[in-house]
Amino acid sequence: MNQPVPAAEPLFGLPTAGGAAPRVPHDDLLPELGTLDWDGLFERLNDQGVALTPPLLSRAQCEEVTATFDDPGLFRSTVVMQRYDFGRGTYKYYADPAAIPLIGTLRERLYPPLAWMANQWAAQLGERTFPGTLSELAAECAGNGQVRPTPLILRYGPGDHACLHQDVYGDIVFPLQIAVMLNQPGEDFTGGENVFVEHAPAPSPGPSW
Repeated sequence: MNQPVPAAEPLFGLPTAGGAAPRVPHDDLLPELGTLDWDGLFERLNDQGVALTPPLLSRAQCEEVTATFDDPGLFRSTVVMQRYDFGRGTYKYYADPAAIPLIGTLRERLYPPLAWMANQWAAQLGERTFPGTLSELAAECAGNGQVRPTPLILRYGPGDHACLHQDVYGDIVFPLQIAVMLNQPGEDFTGGENVFVEHAPAPSPGPSW
């Protein structure tokens, strides 16, 4: 007989203080950013560990970003995943994300509400908080010797995949990421899934005799 599956416990209790999420001002380049419900996204992130937004880029904008993949002058490094047992596929780190207006604007506009989310958790975990603007965080990272930009673009082909791994470049680590799907499922490709897992602490060992 099928047993009911209990609802997942929230990762944290929703904070009762900390102020409202910063409002992303309207931007003609990326108007959808100003319509996002950050309180609702945070509640879903808090409950499930992942939150899905409506589309942020138009089809033309997705094609514009996709086209950058084939311009080697835009990137500081290329990672062929199978060389490092990361899976199979290729990703590239942008040398200067601000040189691509879409990417620069996305980073600057999305960071403040993401920092607000991270800081709600930091208060409950007793961890450090993050500054309110991307430029402040970048300056802090630079002062710690972390000067390599980390925005990347990833390309998968048939049979490609990513294994669970982390790319960490220093002591200052921002805890949240945004991934943007640049291709249309069912039109540009078939198959493929995103899998999200929770890193649970190892159970304490039992008593020894």
